[in-house]
Amino acid sequence: MILREFLRLSSKHRTIYFYLLLWILLIFLGMYKYVSSDSTNSAFLPKSFYSNKISFENKRKDSEKIEKYRQRYCNNINSLNLTSEDEGGFIEGWTLQGVILLIRHGDRASLVHVRDIHSIDCSYEHDQNIIKYRNYLLNSSLMNPNNGNNNGHVSWNRQGPFHGFPLLPADLRACLLGQLTYKGISQLLHIGELMRHAYANALDLLRKPVPIPPPRTNNNTESHLQFTGADEIVVYSTRYRRTFQSAMALLFNLLPNDRWHNLQIQESHSLAFCFNDCACANAEHLKKMMSRESSRDYTNIPAVASLVNLIGSSLLQIQDAPVFNPLDVRDALLMYVCHNQELPCQRNSHQSTTQPQHEIESNDIIDLDDSQHLPDSTTNDGDDDDMEEAINDKPTENCVEDGLIEALLAYTNSYEVRESNNRNKIIERALRAYGLIRNIVGFMLKMISGDKTKFVLYSCHDQTLQFVLAALGLIEQSSYIPYATRFAFEVYRSDKDNQFYYRAVYNGKDVTRLISFCIDGKSLRVKRGRAQSAYLCPIENIIRFIHDDYFSMMNATNFKDACLPQTDRNSYF
Repeated sequence: MILREFLRLSSKHRTIYFYLLLWILLIFLGMYKYVSSDSTNSAFLPKSFYSNKISFENKRKDSEKIEKYRQRYCNNINSLNLTSEDEGGFIEGWTLQGVILLIRHGDRASLVHVRDIHSIDCSYEHDQNIIKYRNYLLNSSLMNPNNGNNNGHVSWNRQGPFHGFPLLPADLRACLLGQLTYKGISQLLHIGELMRHAYANALDLLRKPVPIPPPRTNNNTESHLQFTGADEIVVYSTRYRRTFQSAMALLFNLLPNDRWHNLQIQESHSLAFCFNDCACANAEHLKKMMSRESSRDYTNIPAVASLVNLIGSSLLQIQDAPVFNPLDVRDALLMYVCHNQELPCQRNSHQSTTQPQHEIESNDIIDLDDSQHLPDSTTNDGDDDDMEEAINDKPTENCVEDGLIEALLAYTNSYEVRESNNRNKIIERALRAYGLIRNIVGFMLKMISGDKTKFVLYSCHDQTLQFVLAALGLIEQSSYIPYATRFAFEVYRSDKDNQFYYRAVYNGKDVTRLISFCIDGKSLRVKRGRAQSAYLCPIENIIRFIHDDYFSMMNATNFKDACLPQTDRNSYF
C-alpha cells in the first residue's frame, strides 16, 4: 500500500524525488565511511561498547588472554628462567671482555592513588631467594640497622649518595605509592642468578677481594680500607628507592658477599642517564608536540573514553576527574593483574571522593615516571557530551571484568606501538639517549683497551630503555618495557686476530642483527655451544654510528645542532 502510494506520487514529481533519493544515498554512504573508520580505530573494544548503553551483564571470562597480558606486562618469575638461553655462554674462539647491563627496576606499586589499596597483597614471601636475602640483611653486622629489625628496615652503610638508603621495601605486604614490592626484589634476585650463571666465571667476578692497606699518613685506617677489584664493577642508579634496591638485589646474587659489601654506587642525576649531554631544547619541543597529539588520541573515540572512564572510576581515587588518563588506569590495574588479586567492584563509583593523605617517611622518594602519564586531556563539547552520557549510563555497581581488562590493555598497547613508530617520537628518544650511548661506548673502549672495568650496571626506568632501544633502531622492543627488563651489551675479543666485537641481548634474546647499523650482513655469525649460533657486530660500527651517523635523520652532524629548537613539526620530513 505504501509502495503503491509512493509510486503514484513519484510519477507526478519525478525530478524532485530523484534528487531526494540521491541525497539519502549520499547520507548512507557517508555514514558507512564514518562507521568503517571508527571501527578500524576501535577494533580492540568489546561489542557491548557499540550499543546505546554500556552493559556489564556479559560475565564471559577469558583467563588465557589475561594470562598472556600478565606475562607481557608483569615479567613473572617463571618466565625469567625461560628467556635466558642467549645470554653469555661459551663462544668458540672468542673471549668475553666485559658486560654492560641496563635494567628496569622490578615490580612496584602504582604511581597513582588506588581505591582500597590496603586490600591488595604485594607480598612475595614464599620465594626462597627472598627469604635468603632478607635473612642475610637482617642478620648482617655490616648493614646499618635502621629502627632495628622492624619490618626489615636495614640500610646501605657505605659512604656516598645512597648512604642510609633502605635495601628492602618498608612493608612486607603493603603496596606503597611508587615503591618497589617484594615481588620486584624477587625478580631482580632471579635475574642476578641468571647473570651469575652467564657472566660471573667468564669475567672472574667470583673471586674474593683482597684488602689494600691505606696510606701511612691516614690515621683512620679502618674506615679507608680499599679492596682489589673494586674498580672492575661500575654501578649507576637514579636516586629512587626502587632503582637502588633493584640494583642491590641483582648484584647480591651475582657477586660474592665480600665484593657486594664493597660496591660503590654512583648516582645518575637524570632519568635518561645523559651525563654531560642532557639539555636539549628540540627534545623538549618534540615531547610537548607529541603530548598534545596523544591527549587527543583516545578522547576522539567516545567508546574508548567511556571504557577508560568506567574502569578508572572503579580503580582510581581521584576527586572529580571528568576524564581519566588511560596509562594511569593501566598502572593501577596492573597492581591487581600482576599480583593475582581479585578485580574490584565499586558501588556508586562515580561519586567524588577525597584523596587520602598517605604517611610517607621523609626519606621516601616518589617518582612519577613521565612515561606512565599522558598529558591532561582537553576535550571539545561533543566529547564532553559523550563522556557525560557514558557516566550517566553506568550501573550502581561498577565491576572490572576480564573483557574490560583485555580491551584497555589492547588499547594502550596499540597506542604505545603507534607512538614508538612515530618519527618525531623516535627522534626525541634518540636525542635523550645520546649521552647514555656515548657513555656505553666509552666503557666498551675501556674494556677493549685493557682497562680493569669488567661489568657495568645501569639501574634505570622504562623511559631510559625506550630511549636507547629507539636510538639503536630496535623500535619493536621500545613500545612497552616490562618490569625487570634487562638489556646487555657483551664485549668480545677474537682469539685469532685480536678484533673486538659486541653482542646485544634483550631479555635473553639476541637482537644484534636487528640493530640499525648491524643489519644487512654487518654482523658476524659464530658458533655458540652445541648446535647454536650467535651474531657479533664490530665495535667500530657503533663507534662510527655515534660519531658520524647518529644525527643524520635529524639533518644535523652534532648534538648541539640537533638540539636547536624546531618550530616546524615537519622539519625532518
